[in-house]
Amino acid sequence: MNVDHIPSKLDFSKEAKNQRKLKFSIQGSRLPRLVNLLPQVDSNIQATLMFGMDEDKKMFLDLQVEANLLLECQRCLEPLPFELVSEHRLVPEGGNDQEPMEGVEPLVLDENGNIDVIEILEDELLLALPMCPMHETLKCHSEKKDLQDLPETHKPFSGLAELLNKLN
Repeated sequence: MNVDHIPSKLDFSKEAKNQRKLKFSIQGSRLPRLVNLLPQVDSNIQATLMFGMDEDKKMFLDLQVEANLLLECQRCLEPLPFELVSEHRLVPEGGNDQEPMEGVEPLVLDENGNIDVIEILEDELLLALPMCPMHETLKCHSEKKDLQDLPETHKPFSGLAELLNKLN
């Protein structure tokens, strides 16, 4: 189901039992932690949330996120286009009686069993960003200077070798 209004809170168990699918687009500027991290956030972020239950009746949320973001290259400080595509399965954190499922990420529910859709989306985006974004070396705009092109520097101890030779 495509939604125009993104609900802030969803009842996780209700959505999983109904196997609800939400597909929506959100402006990056509506995600405060992302706005504080990136130099420019004006793109649309596409997200799909698919709630469900597996054969063991364990609830899950499959989250898919796609976005074209503009990062800042840490080498040259110029804009760096970044295509983000992320898919993860999230399961609610359980007590000690549940075994952790392989290949899934934990999902923290609030005291009422609800999830915050915007917060989950923002977490997913932040975790998918590179730690140190940089252009490929040949495409980077940083100044590349050969050592031969550097100007002659002052060498204060260059005459010391001559003095040592004279003393010997």
